[in-house]
Amino acid sequence: MSLSQKLKELFKKKNVEVTDDEVNTILADDTKPPKDEPKDLTQLQRENSVLAEQVKTLTSLISSEKEEREKVLKSETERLKTEQTNKVNAAVTKLFADKKITEAQKEHWKSLFEASFESTSKVAEALPPLETPKGTQSGTGTQTPVKTDSPIMQKILERNSITPEN
Repeated sequence: MSLSQKLKELFKKKNVEVTDDEVNTILADDTKPPKDEPKDLTQLQRENSVLAEQVKTLTSLISSEKEEREKVLKSETERLKTEQTNKVNAAVTKLFADKKITEAQKEHWKSLFEASFESTSKVAEALPPLETPKGTQSGTGTQTPVKTDSPIMQKILERNSITPEN
C-alpha cells in the first residue's frame, strides 16, 4: 500500500474528504527541502556573527536596565526609611509635647514605634497625660525645695521627701 493510499484511508476514518491531487500536493510539499536553508558554510558564519552581535546588544541593554532598576530600588528604599524615621520622630515629639511621656521615655517609645508603628500609635492615643506631682516643676519630674516657716517642719519635710500641697 502506498503512502498516498494510507493518507486517504486516514482522512476517510476521520471523515475528511480529500482528493488525489490534494494528497499528492501534501506529499510533494513534505519532500521539498526548506526554502530558507543555508547553502554554504560562509553564509552560516555570517548569520552566526549577526546573531552573536544581537545577543551582545541585548545583553548590554538588559545589564543597563538591571543597573537602573537597582538604583531606583535603592533610592526608594532610602526614601521610605527616611520617611519612616521622620514619622517616628514626629510621633515621639507629639507624645512628649502632649506630656504623655517624659524625656527619659523618648528612646523607649521610639523603639516601640519603629517595631510596630500602627499598634504603638493606638496605644499612644489612649495614654492619658502625665500628672505633675505637687511641688514639682511641670515636665521635669524633679522636686523643688519647699520652704516652710518652721525649721523643725523643714527638717521633717526634707528627711521624708514630703512636699506640701499648694
